Amino acid sequence: MHKTHLIVLSIALGLVLITLPGCGGNSSQKLAAKVASGVASAATGGKTNVDVGGNVDLSALPANLRYPGAKASASWTTTQDSAKGTYYALETADPIATVKDFYKKNMTGWTQSMAMDNADGTSMMTFASPDQKQNAVITLATNKDKGTTTIAIIYTTK
Repeated sequence: MHKTHLIVLSIALGLVLITLPGCGGNSSQKLAAKVASGVASAATGGKTNVDVGGNVDLSALPANLRYPGAKASASWTTTQDSAKGTYYALETADPIATVKDFYKKNMTGWTQSMAMDNADGTSMMTFASPDQKQNAVITLATNKDKGTTTIAIIYTTK
């Protein structure tokens, strides 16, 4: 399997384990993250780093992918050889339409290869950098319990 696919797969696994119903508490999230990290490292042969809680580091996320004022709740990075993929979970009080407009306007120079709006209100967009060495999959969903928008970003580099 291609290295980038393994990285995306391990990030998706981490996302599922960290956001499972019943894992809402910070200590439960950290335990799930530790387990998922071990599984992903074993599956890819690469290095995995998980960060959950209030002090998630966004320094590796390009500025054009950082939504202003959004609070980061988790990141999950898997590295294998020269490929790296990171999942970021962000949350904002802004509605999906506002967030989607921000990304469409802010991804100047990047190529949008896919945009999809689902009947349930979720939205997904994919972008590639001009040199094709960076890719971003952005998924937007409404958290009805909190009345917020969740921004899930999978950012990969080659």
